[in-house]
Amino acid sequence: MPRPKKKVRTAKDNDSNKQPSQANVDHLSKMLGISEEQVKAMLAAQGAGLPTATSRASRRSAPPPAPAAAPKGKGSSAWADFMEEEMPEQKKKSSSDDNNNNANNKTDDHTAANTADSTTASNTEESTEVTVEARKYILPLEPLEHKPGVLAQTGTLDTKLTGREKLGTASSNPALSHIHLDSPTVFCRESILQNVKIQFVATSSTACHNLAVDVDGVLYGWGRNEQSQLGLGPDCEEKDIMLPRKLEGPWGSGKIVAAATGKSHSVVIDSTGTMYAAGLNKNGQLGIGQNSDHARVFKKSGTSIDFLRGRSKQSLGNDAKNKTKFVRVACGENFTAALDDEGKLWTTGSAEYGCIGSGSTGEHFVQANKMAFADANRFELRNTFVVKDAKNNPIPLQDSSDIRLAHISCGKYHTMAIEASTEDGKHQPRVFSWGSGNFGCLGHRIQADEYYPRMIESFNTNLFSTNTPVAPACGAVCSLVQTKSGHVYYWGKHRSVGDATMYPTLVDVLANNSHVVSTCSAGGQTVVCSTEHGQTVSWGMGPYGELGYGDGPKSSSKPKFMDALDKVIVNQVCAGYGQTLFVLKDDTDEDKKVLEGLKKVEEGDYKGNNGKKKGKK
Repeated sequence: MPRPKKKVRTAKDNDSNKQPSQANVDHLSKMLGISEEQVKAMLAAQGAGLPTATSRASRRSAPPPAPAAAPKGKGSSAWADFMEEEMPEQKKKSSSDDNNNNANNKTDDHTAANTADSTTASNTEESTEVTVEARKYILPLEPLEHKPGVLAQTGTLDTKLTGREKLGTASSNPALSHIHLDSPTVFCRESILQNVKIQFVATSSTACHNLAVDVDGVLYGWGRNEQSQLGLGPDCEEKDIMLPRKLEGPWGSGKIVAAATGKSHSVVIDSTGTMYAAGLNKNGQLGIGQNSDHARVFKKSGTSIDFLRGRSKQSLGNDAKNKTKFVRVACGENFTAALDDEGKLWTTGSAEYGCIGSGSTGEHFVQANKMAFADANRFELRNTFVVKDAKNNPIPLQDSSDIRLAHISCGKYHTMAIEASTEDGKHQPRVFSWGSGNFGCLGHRIQADEYYPRMIESFNTNLFSTNTPVAPACGAVCSLVQTKSGHVYYWGKHRSVGDATMYPTLVDVLANNSHVVSTCSAGGQTVVCSTEHGQTVSWGMGPYGELGYGDGPKSSSKPKFMDALDKVIVNQVCAGYGQTLFVLKDDTDEDKKVLEGLKKVEEGDYKGNNGKKKGKK
């Protein structure tokens, strides 16, 4: 059957008796949030558009659009496409009917209408308010300073069990007490770490392996090594390393100043600002410019700028004048985020859930039933920081490209960062989060993923004008912020039971009892806080002893004291998946006397050599 002929529009179809009433135009203008002239242009076009093959093909192949530089109206991206196509035609019609002066007047009216719409939007939508005053940050950014001390751990050392098997009666077996640590235990102080002071430790909510750095910048590692995440090389067949072991890499005798762990990868930074990574690399989380499955030894990581300059992997970072100098790093399960000395944000790895803050997941089919994402295999600069309007559209902050960060922390699939302080101290640091929004762990009061770093509105209030955020800490699906006054704000969820907290909420049981928190961390299912006067609390679920309650319960819904650390000053706490690490103060005779009351394990307590269990490779 022949197809009906398409009716051709004529001037008669657009005569005055077919025009909508002014009331209808006003109604559409208010509903769509656009000017009257734009409404009339839309109606006059009658949906014809510009049916060019080029424009359609480009829209199909183009990546998701970046957010507009500034909100000129409340229209959707579809309306923006329509206006881009249709308005030239309308302008032609206007110019044929009016003289040049009238056309100019109409253009001025159109601009004024858009300006009025923008002003109205900024006045009525609190989330689109932005700070336009330039901020002078305290730069360059330096590696975090830590107070050194003695290494301690609670939780199991048998990482082949973590997350796979229950301890059962093994946790109460005296013969295994040196393997399954149920309370904070001083670690190898008279053997492997004799006369060694630990500067800082690193683990994460998805990691069953740990890193420690002493005051001389020497790197140690222990825990799960199934994906070569400890960088011990192809000749190392050990999958479970119980005791700290010195780790070596391309940095040679240089000092390590920062370290982080993901589920199956490790990243460190030396004193020159060069970054190295080892372990699993299926999503590009090592940032070495390759999509290889593993790096069994530590390799240099690089930025996209480094690779564009034509540097080979062997020479990455040798050009001190041009190279990016990294100072801080954090790892999620399969992605990595880092800050350079200018406070700029760099990310690499999995783009799923928006983990790398690139603005899109790049989700696409690689096979009929297999999805892939636009992962990055080298560190890419991220400089788009947004808020959301009333329709949940991302609106870049006006100073977005100038924002500099000072602190960063990663959960399983999300990241949180705190802005750097300013020289005049007049601007309170903003807090940003992005990635997976499960259980409200991003702090935006909804369960939604964020593809750009989005400002958390709760911290952009007068309440935090003096009590500013100073340190972030991300658990698997929860988040913490420590403030200048030693208060802790929590949101998300870290226990398998109970409700989620959808926005930052003060941990009042600490604040109301005058506890000033000096360090805090969140793990796979735990939260740990320690105060400046030597009280440490934890809560959550600790099936492997990571809550540190000794013979007590394995879970707690509310903060509960770790009795073993009573009066012990904790310089740093770091919670992982099945273990919790501590750096304990031992500067004075009183400190040393308090530490004498803690449990201890030494190298000689274990069967075999170098921390290997008998019969275990």
